[in-house]
Amino acid sequence: FPNELQIPTEGRKITECILKLIKRSCLTLPFDFRGDSVQRQKEAMVATLWLDNKVISLLSTNVQPQGSGVTQPRQKDGTRSEVECPDSVLSYSKNMVGVDHANQLRHYYMVWLKCRKSYKYIYNFLLDMSITNAYIIFNQYSDDQKTTLKNFLLTLASQLIGDYTSRKRPGRKPS
Repeated sequence: FPNELQIPTEGRKITECILKLIKRSCLTLPFDFRGDSVQRQKEAMVATLWLDNKVISLLSTNVQPQGSGVTQPRQKDGTRSEVECPDSVLSYSKNMVGVDHANQLRHYYMVWLKCRKSYKYIYNFLLDMSITNAYIIFNQYSDDQKTTLKNFLLTLASQLIGDYTSRKRPGRKPS
């Protein structure tokens, strides 16, 4: 990172500028050991580069750049070793578990329709997300034992379809 960040004051341009700085920094800053990190702050935005197996870059507004903690990643042989990491990485790891679990559930039985229009993709995503959220809330508040996602989807589909039939009724055709 340069010592002084020349960052504009408009929202989207701030993020684009910091991302460019991070990409440039990955090429120019050599990291020697696993756990090395570099952090820079501009007002409330903290940009972090941290070397784990790869260089990890984060933008954060909820931590200070001075703090650091210790994580214990699993090695290839199954053992654990202590590695120093910035607070922004610890906060991200701690808070993203629920989001990762929801994405995993959403991908099991997706409403997958191949579409080129972005609004259709957004609609399918929102439909998948609302079904996943309904499943999580149902399991959280139901008194019975937990139901599987497949059984929940089958029950939901049968309740939505109900008595609908696509058969045409016999009778005279309109002229």
